[in-house]
Parts: sequence; structure tokens; C-alpha cells
Amino acid sequence: MRISGAQRAQAGFTLIEILVAFAVLGLVAGAVLSVFSAAPGRISRAENERLVVLAAKSILARVGNEQPVEAGEWQGELSTGGHWKLVIEAYGDTDSGNALGPPPLTSPYLVTVHTTAGPAWNAATANIETIRLRMATP
Repeated sequence: MRISGAQRAQAGFTLIEILVAFAVLGLVAGAVLSVFSAAPGRISRAENERLVVLAAKSILARVGNEQPVEAGEWQGELSTGGHWKLVIEAYGDTDSGNALGPPPLTSPYLVTVHTTAGPAWNAATANIETIRLRMATP
């Protein structure tokens, strides 16, 4: 049985069609591979961000308990390899401004905690600020 010219053209794919199919398949495979190869880096970054926020909250919780509320700067190393810095400074008008009345019972202080962890090119940082009150000494 002989196949005519019209039937032969519809019998299979041309070389161009096969090359285009492989090119599309290569593009899709490259996109999927890039998504999966970037995931470990994002997971590591998210873990570092979680650690620095937890460390900053922990350091902030010590202020007024283990760390007295007084002006100054302190810094140190995190157990995970990062750094922390605690800054306490008087907030607002430190002078009572009322010479006739009694002195205030409390003084406000601005407390700032800055933590950093992770590699320098992709470091995660957290900054937390709050105001703490210090009881006046008699």
C-alpha cells in the first residue's frame, strides 16, 4: 500500500514542532527549578527573622526586672551568633517644670532594642521601641 503525499504530511510531527515543544518544556522546567532552588534561602531568612524578633522581645522583657531602667547603652552576642544592642534614654521633658508642686512619681524612658542575626549579605534585623516608666527615688 502506498501512502499519498497528503497522508504522509499528516502522519507525524515536523522537526520544527518537536524543537518548539522541547523549548517550551525547557522553559517550564527552568521556572519550576528556580522556584524550588530559592526556597531553602527563604526558609533560612524566615528562621533568622523569627529568632531576632524573639531575642529582641526577650531582651526587652528584662528591662525593669534584671536590667534597671536607667539611661545607657548595652550590647552583646546572641546565642545564635547574632548581636544585640539595648539603648535606654530619658523620654520627653526630664525637668519637672513645676517648681511649686511635688516632683513627679515616675520618669519616662525610651527603650530601644536592635538585634541582628544571619550572614552579612542576608542579615535579619529587628528593632523594637517602647516607653518604660521608672519610679522616682525618695
